[in-house]
Amino acid sequence: MDDYNKIKIGLNATGIIGLKTVLAELDEKGATLAEDQVGSFMRDKLAQKNYIPATAKDLYEQAFLREYKKHIGEPITDEVPGELRIRVLGPGCPRCEKLERDIRHILAQNSLAADLEYTNDPLEIANYGALALPILIINDKVVSTGITPSKAKLEAWIFELQ
Repeated sequence: MDDYNKIKIGLNATGIIGLKTVLAELDEKGATLAEDQVGSFMRDKLAQKNYIPATAKDLYEQAFLREYKKHIGEPITDEVPGELRIRVLGPGCPRCEKLERDIRHILAQNSLAADLEYTNDPLEIANYGALALPILIINDKVVSTGITPSKAKLEAWIFELQ
């Protein structure tokens, strides 16, 4: 599936079909929708291909608005204070995969809960402006670009920034 993305809905990562298509449609609409309308517009469009529980409509709208803001390059606020969020951005090379594996190992070894996401979307990677990959982001702070840090350094960053 080419247009399948995992996004955070509340505390859970959820697969969404058609997100890129709806974001492209919003690009075409330009500034015709107010910010408070974007989430409901996206929810209505994405509900055609995804199950959205009636009891969670607000959570989905918030998540869709957040994805739209990321898409247009706007800053995003913390949703869950104290939650450890780790992102690895790269093209899918062996160094990127090793970095993700090392982080998973550190999290498991230290019994740490974290939202770990690996992204190979070129547009999202371009938003960070880094010239070298992989990019490691911990709690919205870019901590390394272009290297695969040692496990000891990764562990230090994780504990320092959690």
